[in-house]
Amino acid sequence: MKKCILFLHIFILVLFISCTTVSPMHNIELTGLISFENALDMAVEDISSRVQEMTEVVIARFDSPSDDLSDFISDELASYLIKKGKFIVLERGSALESVNEEHIFQMSGLVSDESAVGIGHHLGAKVVFTGIFTQFTGFNQLRLRAIDVRSSQILCLYTARIRSDDLVLTAIIDTIKNTTVQTIAEDFLVYLNRGEDFLREGRYDEAILELNKALTINGSIADAYFFRGIAYNSKGDVERAISDFTEAIRYNSNYATAYLYRGDLYFSKLDYASALEDFHAAFDIEPNRSTGMAINRASRALELQQDDSNNFLPFATR
Repeated sequence: MKKCILFLHIFILVLFISCTTVSPMHNIELTGLISFENALDMAVEDISSRVQEMTEVVIARFDSPSDDLSDFISDELASYLIKKGKFIVLERGSALESVNEEHIFQMSGLVSDESAVGIGHHLGAKVVFTGIFTQFTGFNQLRLRAIDVRSSQILCLYTARIRSDDLVLTAIIDTIKNTTVQTIAEDFLVYLNRGEDFLREGRYDEAILELNKALTINGSIADAYFFRGIAYNSKGDVERAISDFTEAIRYNSNYATAYLYRGDLYFSKLDYASALEDFHAAFDIEPNRSTGMAINRASRALELQQDDSNNFLPFATR
C-alpha cells in the first residue's frame, strides 16, 4: 500500500513538472522564412491590392538598429514600388531638407500614425509608409504600415519573417555596431507587435497592457521597454517613461534612440546636463541630424542655465 502511495506521488510530481514546462508551441516557428527580396515583392503586391494606382506615396521612416540600414530598406522598398509602375514615389532626400526640427525628432524613432500623416502632408504625399525592422535569434522581422494621409486610415499592415542569413541584408548588418539580437518566444512577439500597433495608433493604455504581457514573458527585451516608455511619455507620465528608457538602455547599451528620447525628457525637466550626456551618447552610437541638433539645443540651454546661475551668485564668489 505504501509503495502504491509512493508511486502515485511520483506520478503526480512528474505530471506537474511536465505541465509546467514551456510548451514547444510557444517557441518561434522558424520554418517558412523568406528572403528580403521576397519580403519586398510580397509587400508591394499587398500594397498594390490596397492602394489606388498612380497615388503619390512616400516612405517616412523605417526604424531599425541603424540609420544606414533604415535608409537601405527605405531605398529598396522605393525601388520595388517604382518597378511595379503603379505609384508615384516621391523623392525623400530633397524634401526632407526642409523638414523642421520637430518633424526630424518625430522621424528619429518609432513614428506614430498621427506623425506619419503630418509628415505625409508636409512632403505632399497621399499615402505614407512607416515600418520597423527587428532582429531576433534565427530570423528578422519586417513590418510595414501604409496610411492614407487624408483619412488617417491604415490601408496596409504587412509583416514578414526573413532569414537571418539573407545575403542581401547580411553584408549591411555585419557593419552595424549597435546590433543586439535576442531570443524570444512566439507569444512574446505577438504581444510586442500588438503593443507597437496600438502605440502607433495612439491607443496608449492598450499598448501598455500588451507590452506588460510581453515583459512578463521576457523582461530583458529592450524594444518592449522602449515602446512602453513612448506610451507612458505620451500619457504625460515622464518618470515612468524615463525609467523604461533607462531599462531599454540597460538591456541594449547601444540603443541610440532610447538615449535620444530619454535625453529629450531630461531636457523637458530642465536637467540640461543629463540631456546633453544622453544626446552625446546617442550621437556616438548613431551620428545623424537629429542627434546633432539635440546636442546643439542642450548645449545652448545648459550655457544659459549656468550663466543665469552665476548671475545670482554674490559678487565676492564670482
